[in-house]
Amino acid sequence: MIIKHYDDIFPFNKETYSFLREGLLDEDKVLDVACATGTYAIALQKDGMNLCGLDIDDNMIRRAEEKAEEAFVNPDFVVSSMLNLDLVSDGDLRRIYSISNALVQLKSLEEIQTFLSLSFELLKDGGDLIIRIFNYDRILDHKIDKLPSL
Repeated sequence: MIIKHYDDIFPFNKETYSFLREGLLDEDKVLDVACATGTYAIALQKDGMNLCGLDIDDNMIRRAEEKAEEAFVNPDFVVSSMLNLDLVSDGDLRRIYSISNALVQLKSLEEIQTFLSLSFELLKDGGDLIIRIFNYDRILDHKIDKLPSL
């Protein structure tokens, strides 16, 4: 299973963290969509933000909770689909981010529209949504063997 090697395959990246952290203030509410093992959610919580991470894989969430306990923080990790954001947050979010290429896992344009609509409904005025998507066709076609930092 990928869970055993997830953090080795996708290690913490300082540049990614700085990008995600930019503009956030202590106590800002942040939602990590498809948080996997919670690496960035835990780091942001350690820096004073209020974090919720969600992932559809309960093994990933269990690992995220273990890592949070080891780091002496307590982000709220929830097993949930990214189409159920309204069940994991009551809104007033400063930032929602999904950097794990999760958007491409949605099955239709309607599901993508649902995710985007829910995201914008949960963001407070001035809040932002960050989404990272990899174009695997381009990567394979051009034989790209290293991706740039976020």
